[in-house]
Amino acid sequence: MDRGSRLLWASWTFSVANGLSSPVLGLYLFTGGSMEVSVEFYIVGAAFILATYIAVGMSSGRLRSTASLYRPGLALLAAFYFTLLALGPRAHSCVPPLAALYGVASGLYWSGWDIVYYEFISDRLTFFNRLSYLGFASSLALPAIYGGVLAALRSSGYYVLFASSAVGLAVASALMPSLRPSLGSFSVLHMASLPARDRRYGGLVTALSMLFGYGYSTSYVNPILTYVYFGDSYSRFAEFNYALNVLGVAVVRARRWMASRLGAGNLVLYSSAALMASAAATAVTWRAAPAYLVASSFMGQMVTFVDVETWNSMRHDRFAEYMTNRHLMLNTGRVTASLLVLAVVNFLGPFTSPLVPGAFALAGGSYFKVIRRDKP
Repeated sequence: MDRGSRLLWASWTFSVANGLSSPVLGLYLFTGGSMEVSVEFYIVGAAFILATYIAVGMSSGRLRSTASLYRPGLALLAAFYFTLLALGPRAHSCVPPLAALYGVASGLYWSGWDIVYYEFISDRLTFFNRLSYLGFASSLALPAIYGGVLAALRSSGYYVLFASSAVGLAVASALMPSLRPSLGSFSVLHMASLPARDRRYGGLVTALSMLFGYGYSTSYVNPILTYVYFGDSYSRFAEFNYALNVLGVAVVRARRWMASRLGAGNLVLYSSAALMASAAATAVTWRAAPAYLVASSFMGQMVTFVDVETWNSMRHDRFAEYMTNRHLMLNTGRVTASLLVLAVVNFLGPFTSPLVPGAFALAGGSYFKVIRRDKP
């Protein structure tokens, strides 16, 4: 099996293992604590992801193998889930250290993954499409699995899911390909100024940072809204997520065709506008929540266009700087969006929280449209 294929299968295995727990992690913190506790976890986690990427960039000259990044990352992520098991209900009072562990683990894994992906994948949109097709069966099965476990075991079901994720992450670690990377030179000042120095990359990564602010905030806002909307029913929560996953697979199959007809810039803009409209409607009437969740699922598949173009704009000879700057920008978007979610929830109530991801998606989609200059 070549390295590209190994990366594909390892990425799928990781998505299955993490997909057993990550969709309900924010919900777990919400049901045992509050929405504020859930948001706090993701804010601290994003800060430590960023710190880890900066540390990796600064040590890039001494990096001998990508395995020295993703294997410790996956081990720490497994340790995170085992720690949740050990703490039980006390985990809700240990959010900052847990979030720090989660952030460092994620930063190590994804920095190793980024390097392998950049070095070995030339047609990046095709890779993402194949990964989406490979995930078809798992995307249909996962909601039934975690929904069935939670419906049957209630709060104890979270611990079954966390343990299963930890085991799956060990399998992903064994599959990941390793290489000795060539990351180029690294300067903190040069890294920080890249968006101003490379105008095309700067425009794309700015749009992407807004879209990642949308995506990161929906990773905890949407599961909580779905759970509350369906009256705290884990069964209906799982059924609705199953329907959203079916929609996501259909969109993946059609998005290249839609982009060829409308232009990628227009497609991202129209999707983000529909999301913002549905978010505003949800803030007015709770009955609009399903429309918002469907629009959010659709929009999630459009971010790939911006992500791929951002990757393609990076220079190989200074990849360590580009990779680190990319995550500096993305985590700025994540933290900013999460802080705004916290403010909106505190001042306007939890049902208005979709306004934040909607606004970030619309801002990112609009800016990408300006960069692309697709005809209306």
